[in-house]
Amino acid sequence: MRECQWRSNYNIKVNESTRLRLTIDLVMNPFNLKSQEVLEAAKTYYNEISKKEERLVKGIGNML
Repeated sequence: MRECQWRSNYNIKVNESTRLRLTIDLVMNPFNLKSQEVLEAAKTYYNEISKKEERLVKGIGNML
């Protein structure tokens, strides 16, 4: 998507790195009026996932 305007043989190869880079570019763009809202939502989601994983790891540790 980012380079199609400069290439005549436009061929997309999508992988996790490409998706992540595009997502970061879109969220952090200075014209994105919702960037802070998106970052806060991502931070909240990350914290929730971290807590769940922490509980899971503690639970497994108790089983050993």
